[in-house]
Amino acid sequence: GRRRMASTDATNKSESAWIGQRSSSVRRLESSGRDSGGTIGPLRGVLNDLVGGIVLGSAIMCLLFLMDFCNIINLSSARAIRKASTDAFNAPEIIRSLNEDGSGNGRRYLSSHDWYAIQKELRDSKYIIGEEQKVLEAREAKARNIKSEISRFKPTYDRLLVDAGLDVFCPTCEWGM
Repeated sequence: GRRRMASTDATNKSESAWIGQRSSSVRRLESSGRDSGGTIGPLRGVLNDLVGGIVLGSAIMCLLFLMDFCNIINLSSARAIRKASTDAFNAPEIIRSLNEDGSGNGRRYLSSHDWYAIQKELRDSKYIIGEEQKVLEAREAKARNIKSEISRFKPTYDRLLVDAGLDVFCPTCEWGM
């Protein structure tokens, strides 16, 4: 009899200790603001799944767009989205609005057409400078030839001015000579 009573007392003590532990964990959950089994628990799971799915889906789409951009895979929809976004951003009214809004920072936004034209001009600048240098050299040679021809005729010109009496001409004087 005593043995049986001692084992029941031990069982009751262990059950009360378990209930005490359970109640303290329930108190901790309630104080932390979590709802263990109410309406917030399932809603939190759905929200976690929704946000996780959106983040994972966006990451996969970015990876696919990057792979298409690098010509690893061929996605016509990725090119269509990229072209539509580029065309939308390069609209003249958008660029004008960006330039007006950001006028204080000293930056100017360009359309992609203007950007590529500037980049092409910079790449071709050595060739352009070389061609202009050739034109300059040709003009300088022509000017030297003309000066040498003028220097041959200069003594004759000066003698004719003196003989005609035009060497005393005064363009700033009222009487002209």
